[in-house]
Amino acid sequence: MLPKPKQLTPENAARFQDPNLVSLYHLRLPYPAQTFDILTALIRDQPRNVLDVGAGTGEIARGLVGRAERVDAVDFSAAMIEQGKKLPGGQGVKWIPGAIGNAGRGSTGV
Repeated sequence: MLPKPKQLTPENAARFQDPNLVSLYHLRLPYPAQTFDILTALIRDQPRNVLDVGAGTGEIARGLVGRAERVDAVDFSAAMIEQGKKLPGGQGVKWIPGAIGNAGRGSTGV
């Protein structure tokens, strides 16, 4: 098993709760359109379900709405999830707030 990357710390994760970072997140470069074609081709199982872990505002999750039967997105930052819900495709995603280790343990989709 590969070692955990050094940047994956609770302190770094907490940065994504900062409203200033959330408000600027849309300035990240978008994924190329072919990214979603490639990801769609990787969905082999039936039903065609997708789980986006560490989804942020759900750029990948939202881009896969309509290409899969179900798209779930988990993120630690409630602020990122709230922003993602407002963006195009956001209503087609089942948003799950919290750490991935706790998803499904009493957390509810929003």
